[in-house]
Amino acid sequence: KQRVAIGRALLSNPRLLLLDEPMAALDAARKAEILPYLERLRDRAQMPILYVSHHASEVARLATDVVVLAQGRVLKSGPVAAVLTDLDLVSATGIRDAAALISARVVAHHADGLTELSGAGGALFLPKMAAPVGARLRVRVEAQDVMLARTAPTQISALNILPVEVLALRSGDGPGAMVQVRAGDEVLLARVTARSAKALDLAAGGPAFAVIKS
Repeated sequence: KQRVAIGRALLSNPRLLLLDEPMAALDAARKAEILPYLERLRDRAQMPILYVSHHASEVARLATDVVVLAQGRVLKSGPVAAVLTDLDLVSATGIRDAAALISARVVAHHADGLTELSGAGGALFLPKMAAPVGARLRVRVEAQDVMLARTAPTQISALNILPVEVLALRSGDGPGAMVQVRAGDEVLLARVTARSAKALDLAAGGPAFAVIKS
């Protein structure tokens, strides 16, 4: 029904397409079917799409520019990667959904089932993906999946360890803290405890290593 509705809208040759929570009534499996269709629509239709959603993962996958609204007011607007990693917006967009969006290129598919990407100032290894070598991908890295270390960890199961520079740190009302770091030309977020941030003596301009757990 959702695909038919979008198809009917396209047949009217619109100048702009408004998609208001188009996947609100869909389960995860149906969303997985619709999202690639919307990506092709974005890339091939060459028409502006205004996509309304409360789900950060959908916005990260589909949007190029974002406007964050709260109670009828614009809190922030700009390129999707910059908006999603703005520490001032974490409370508005949701701490649990806090994540960074980085651009990466497929380098190789390895025999052990991993796909190697080049991005965020180093190599990234993900479970094998159906994307050709050379393809450019968006990679969403959740803040809760990023650990920080002051020295490069060794003898650890995590494959994705990137040298970073601490850009900013923001403590909340509870025991947590959000840390904004730069890896190459990309910005990542790390969700840590305030105790850990203090123990590591994290401060803007200081070096660290980001360990991406998944």
